[in-house]
This record gives sequence, C-alpha cells and structure tokens, in this order.
Amino acid sequence: MKPRPAALICLFNLTLLGVGYYWLGAYYNGHPARDRPASGQRPDVTQPHAAPAAASALPAPPAVVYKTNQFQWSQLESPDYRQYIANLRAVGCPEATVRDIIITDVMRVYAARRGQYYQNGRPFKYWETDEKRKLKQTQLEEREAQLALIDKELPAVLRELLGINYEREVNKYFVDAEEDGRRLAFLSDDKRARVLALRDQFEGRREQVLWQAPDGKPTPGQIEQLRQIDREQDAALGGAMTAEERYEFDLTTSPTADRMRRELIGFNPTEAEFRDIFSREQALDAAYAYQDTNDETVRAARAADEQTMRAQIEAALGPDRAAQFE
Repeated sequence: MKPRPAALICLFNLTLLGVGYYWLGAYYNGHPARDRPASGQRPDVTQPHAAPAAASALPAPPAVVYKTNQFQWSQLESPDYRQYIANLRAVGCPEATVRDIIITDVMRVYAARRGQYYQNGRPFKYWETDEKRKLKQTQLEEREAQLALIDKELPAVLRELLGINYEREVNKYFVDAEEDGRRLAFLSDDKRARVLALRDQFEGRREQVLWQAPDGKPTPGQIEQLRQIDREQDAALGGAMTAEERYEFDLTTSPTADRMRRELIGFNPTEAEFRDIFSREQALDAAYAYQDTNDETVRAARAADEQTMRAQIEAALGPDRAAQFE
C-alpha cells in the first residue's frame, strides 16, 4: 500500500503540467507571432504595433465633405464678343468650337437686322393678304441700302473678331470643309498651318484698307498701302516656303489661277502650258491691281497689254494649240 501516495503525487504533477501547457498555448494563440521577437533578436521598432487601449478614447477625425464646382454657361457669356471669345479660350475651348459658337451668334444677330427690313412695321394679321404688307418704294430703297451695309459689315466684324475670311468660312459648311488641306497637300501640316495663318493675316489688313475706301474705290494713298501689304505678304510667304512651294502656292490658291481654271475650259491645258500662261497672266494682273478699270485710260492700257500677252502665249503654244486656245 505504500506506493499509492507516490502515484497520487505523480498524477497530481502531471495534471498541473497539462494545465500549464493549456494556459501557455491560450496565451500565445492570442498574440500573433509577428509581435513576438525571436530569441536573441531585437524587435523591429519600425513596424506598427497595436495602439494602446487609451487611444480608443481619442475623438474621431472630422468628416470631410467634398463639393464639386458648379459651372454655368452664363459665366462665359458676355455682351462683348471680344470678352466672350477670351472666356471661351481661357477654359480650353477648341478654336474650331470657338469659331462655331461666335459665327452662329453673330450671324443670328445680323439675321435679325435683315429681318426687320423685310416687313413694313405692321403687326402680323393672319387674314391680311400679302398686298397689304407690301413695302412701299421708299421702304424698298431703305431695305436695299441697309442690306448692302450689312453685307459689307458682317465679313469685317468676323474678320476683326476671329481673323477669318467670311466667305471662305461659310463655304466650309456648304461646299468643302477640307478645301485648303486638299489644295495645299504638297505642304507639311506645320507649314500649311503657318502659311494659312499668314494668308488670313494679310487678307485682314487689305480688307481694313478697302473698308475705308470711298465707294469701294481706294485712293492713290490707299493703293500704295495695298501694294505695300502685297510686298510684305510676298516676303513673309517666301520665308515660310521654298521657291518652288511658293510658286505652287500661287498656282493653287491665287485669284489669277482660279480665273484661268474657269476660262480655259475646253482648251484643257497641260501642266506645262498652264504654268507658262499663268506666269504671264499673273504679271499682268499684278501690274493693274487696285486700279480703276472703269477709267478709260486704264482700260485702254490694259487692253493693249493683254493683246501683247496673248500674242506671246500663242507663239509659245505653236499654231495648232494656239488655234485651240483662241
């Protein structure tokens, strides 16, 4: 019977040892291994650790409320077109869109001005015939005068605001929006853009001089201004293109070349013939640019020079082609 106390003591010690292992395991299971540095290893103080329990008592950070900027078109619009254009450009509006907006707005204004001259001031009554609303002779004369003024003023306004040629810009909506690109395909994109900008710039300067000409007939002083503008344009375009490109630019875009393409229907010139005739025609047009063709002296002088030029063209063409040219 003596061995029983020893056995009980051993059983008691084993029980204590099992309870100890149980509580140690529970303790370590509640603390992740990353929080326990290995034996002989210093803890990494750069790693975040759980915040103390006291930190939970700190107030929560303030809530941030985001509010988007509210944009209204009225912030851009202005009764002053120059300011309106500046506002559109300031917000990054594409230049083509700026043009579309301003052209539409300006043309609507001038359409309203035109409209007031197409009625005689009587309130509209649906039962009245057109005869009662017919304009009187004085009203017709006033309408024609005002419409002529509008037709002259509108291109000048758009040129001043946007630096564009009114007729050419309107043609983009009805004829061919890519005409300039097609005609000037022989130039690189950058060079074409620069040349077209120069063209618009000098066209605008000429229009300003002609706008001030009495009855559309420039004075001798204004003629000299126009010729000086032509010389400056020739120099600017010459600096933007090679000599061959400059010549092809004239063959493609000049009024002389456009007139020849209309007049030489049926003759069907070759490229070489067209270039030779163009050089002669262009020189003649330049000599009489801005001169009053209603003046008898000017008309007679030009007729004589044209006769000489045609004789030279026929001699260069030869008998068969000269007969076709005639």
